[in-house]
Amino acid sequence: MDQVLLKTNIDTELFLKSLDKQQCRNKLNEFFDLICEEKSEIKANWDAVESYFHPERPSIPIEIYEKEVVPNAAMIFDIFVIWKNRVETDNRFLIQAMVNKIALPMWLIISLCYGIIGINDPNILNRYSRIRVEFEYLNSTYRIQMYTPVRYELVKFHWRAIMENIMEHSEIQPEYSEISIIGKVRSQIKQEDVARLDNIFANLLNISNNKSKIAKFFWIYVDELLIGNLESNPLFALPGIKLRTSNRLVLTQIETGTLIGK
Repeated sequence: MDQVLLKTNIDTELFLKSLDKQQCRNKLNEFFDLICEEKSEIKANWDAVESYFHPERPSIPIEIYEKEVVPNAAMIFDIFVIWKNRVETDNRFLIQAMVNKIALPMWLIISLCYGIIGINDPNILNRYSRIRVEFEYLNSTYRIQMYTPVRYELVKFHWRAIMENIMEHSEIQPEYSEISIIGKVRSQIKQEDVARLDNIFANLLNISNNKSKIAKFFWIYVDELLIGNLESNPLFALPGIKLRTSNRLVLTQIETGTLIGK
């Protein structure tokens, strides 16, 4: 991307309009290839998780649940057939993360792809982005605009602040609660679900040497599942997860919410 927008001290702009889907796909692929040339580990990290992006139920192995990767936007839009879904919000968010080489956690990318959450504020990443992005779908064509603001000082990237902004400015879709980490419709949540989620977050802390951002941010909301306002509980933003215990893989069942082998 540095080859596309070379200057950072003036307002530099790239404006592409009237692109059909194939042209837009080609341009986004070109951008991803460019950032991979600039930073080779971006491609290696993406290649390591690419196979976990599929249009089936979103259950991510615990080992990569929080793995942070720069999203390959065009590939994601193709896999999940979301070229026309929330173009100016979620899709713009993913493109802006890509061109700025901002690595997003797997759980967040998957949640956006499945529509478990939807970002209502398209400017969430602006404070952390040297390159700003506008993305629109109008009259059956796409428009991409990228520019660097004049004399704009970037804020140091801080994941807790980002998650707070995402939770504040996103909409959690209740119809997708069965494919969330909760694993069932809201009216069926019981005490055993609290214990199951406690186990999940304990596992996340264990495998991360107590560094899990997910556990530190979301665990406090578990007890509220039985007493709080379910409509606003951030836990429903998290996609399903696969746990590993001892030497056996343990699945958090999406349909029943039970833990096999526990």
